[in-house]
Amino acid sequence: MSLPLLQNFINGRFIPAATDATFDVVDPRTEHVVAQCPVSGSADVDAAYDAALKAFESWRLTTPAERQMLLLRLADALEANADRLVEAQRRNTGQLAEMIRAEEVMTGASQLRFFAGAARLQSGVASGEYAEGLNSQIRREPIGVVGQIVPWNYPFMMLIWKVGTRSGRRQHGGAQAECQHARERHRLR
Repeated sequence: MSLPLLQNFINGRFIPAATDATFDVVDPRTEHVVAQCPVSGSADVDAAYDAALKAFESWRLTTPAERQMLLLRLADALEANADRLVEAQRRNTGQLAEMIRAEEVMTGASQLRFFAGAARLQSGVASGEYAEGLNSQIRREPIGVVGQIVPWNYPFMMLIWKVGTRSGRRQHGGAQAECQHARERHRLR
């Protein structure tokens, strides 16, 4: 039986890594190898970063309403694909399916909806006098691409928390993110 060969997801599509090097993905429940994962290197990271930087050019111009709608659509997609996400996470971490569904997938969808609501809120003092005759002003503007490394044993919610908070609020720079999975015992992403 041939094992699935995972690929990098860059610029909206799955693509092979720049090298042919792979490692085994081991299901911690069974200790069976369930897939092959590419050993992505600097060329792959550069490709992901370049794609995110290009996407950022238009993302930075999106309105809070547009970002809110995208986060709500992502939450809907999580719920619609819950079974697939639960099974992938089980192979990845060995967690119980019921726990993944309740505490990660459904909670993740709920948190994305929360972040979607926050996308339209601006709180805090935007400007003020901090010394006699001197004013300070907060500028909320996107700053660029964000990279993230997530732990092998809790990757789903870590990604939700980072993408959700960065996508909804323009001052955090947007949703163009590169995610790298920490590979203790070569877990499935």
